[in-house]
Amino acid sequence: MQIIYRDNLLQTSLTICYKDRFLTMDRLVIHTGAAHSLLSSDIVEQIGIHFENGDRLLIVDNPLSASIF
Repeated sequence: MQIIYRDNLLQTSLTICYKDRFLTMDRLVIHTGAAHSLLSSDIVEQIGIHFENGDRLLIVDNPLSASIF
C-alpha cells in the first residue's frame, strides 16, 4: 500500500473485487481515528454492489455511538 500526504491528508488507492469485477478508487482519505470506513454506494454500484432486503445498515448519528439496523 502506498500512502501519500496530499492536501494535508493521508491518502491511498483501493481496489475492490466483487463477483470478478474490479473497481479502483484513487485518493481515498485515511482517517486514522475512525471506527468504520465508508464507501459511496453510488461508486461501488458500478461493479454491482448494492443494498438488498435483509442487509444490515450501520447508522452513525454522532462520533461516539452507532446503531445497527
